[in-house]
Amino acid sequence: MKLQCKTKLAGIHVFLMVLLAGCSNDSPLDINSALVIPGQRGLAAQQLGPAPAALDSVAAKAIPIAANYLLVANLDEIQSRVLIKFDTLASLSTPIDSTAKLFVNVTRNANDINSTYILLQAYKVTAAWDEKTVSWDNFTPDKFDPQPIATSLGSRGATAYSFTIDTSLVNAWRRQPQSNYGLLIDVLPLGVGMEISKPRLQLNFKNKNVITQAASSDTLIFRPASGPDLVNGPVYVGNYVGQEKKYQSTFYFNLDSIPKGATINRAIFKAQIDTLSSALQRSPVTLEFFLLKEPQLNPVSARADSAAPYVLSLANKTTSQLEYTVTDMLQYAVNNEGWHGFVLQSPGTLLDRSYVTFYSRETDLTRAPQLLVYYSLPPQGR
Repeated sequence: MKLQCKTKLAGIHVFLMVLLAGCSNDSPLDINSALVIPGQRGLAAQQLGPAPAALDSVAAKAIPIAANYLLVANLDEIQSRVLIKFDTLASLSTPIDSTAKLFVNVTRNANDINSTYILLQAYKVTAAWDEKTVSWDNFTPDKFDPQPIATSLGSRGATAYSFTIDTSLVNAWRRQPQSNYGLLIDVLPLGVGMEISKPRLQLNFKNKNVITQAASSDTLIFRPASGPDLVNGPVYVGNYVGQEKKYQSTFYFNLDSIPKGATINRAIFKAQIDTLSSALQRSPVTLEFFLLKEPQLNPVSARADSAAPYVLSLANKTTSQLEYTVTDMLQYAVNNEGWHGFVLQSPGTLLDRSYVTFYSRETDLTRAPQLLVYYSLPPQGR
């Protein structure tokens, strides 16, 4: 009788061991921050085979990239153009005998992370266009002169751009011997969250009179995204936040890809630094790492956890890569609703241009931020 009980217990023990082995997942889950596709939970998860004895970044293979989605961090590789017209020039009876200047505003909802300058080039448009129907595809290169008539170069953070326009062209538009189709402004590179607005033409006369005319028509067109290497984003965006205007880098990950109830055995966050501003190269700075609370793909409204940061680290001018163990942090996110990624804040102000930026624009994502997760699941039926 005793022997039978022992045999049954041994059988149950073996059954439990098999069941536990079947429910364990020691593979690293490579959650690529580029693959946050709203409404499609779990697409970012991919099992990558047996876990090595020690955590090895080589085990984290790239997740296949979804087609036909826009990678926001790749916007510096996507051109934009602004079309503007000043139809009211025909109402001017006096020729412009001094100078003509075109002004536009450049506003940013986020930092243009992969550029230190922006070049605007103005071209003369040679064909009619309608701001309601014009697009990149139907506004072909034969509809504007191939050589720019003016350029304007601004450094990172510049908001006002101006062009000197030849008065002979403006006077020709005024007298209408030439059809006035306006100007095309080509923008390279396009920064994340950047907008071109408020085009206006300032006409100066030798008698010191100045006339400023707002554009009668203006529209912004983009080269459409296409191809298999553009994915939904953003991978990463940066901007200044809060009263102290700390520079905040926001990393979006699909944390819902991790099964509920999972035990996080180990989690590693990696990001390769692209730029340390000169203000931060003089001495080490403290970086603060939080959970991301806001689900919107909008860096301006993205809020960090109001509690203290989970990770504090130092960066200096020789720092090339961040690697954080975030096991407890990720376990908290899995156990609780409402977390959507990570936020990293660095000290400094908007005025001294302090920032730390990260690689993110490579379409193969070899240097983009990564989250590597080892987890296990409870036995079935529990």
